[in-house]
Amino acid sequence: MGGVGAFFTNQPPLYVMDNLADQLKIWALVAALGGTFDTIKSFELHILGGELDQVFQQLIFILSAFFGAHVGTTLVRWLINGEW
Repeated sequence: MGGVGAFFTNQPPLYVMDNLADQLKIWALVAALGGTFDTIKSFELHILGGELDQVFQQLIFILSAFFGAHVGTTLVRWLINGEW
């Protein structure tokens, strides 16, 4: 959608798509971490309470969010450069 908007405003679409992918990657990571603040806040309670499965589950969520944001940005760059 960013490329289409850039086309209609006479801006280079590929440059705008790359720029938007970088900016959205940052916000995707912020959104992923924002949902885990309650778990991080009660991290001590989970460890002392013996609920390590909740801790590992949140770590997996955070790592998958980082990986997903990186893969999304990489896919956009591959589409822009034409490399497969």
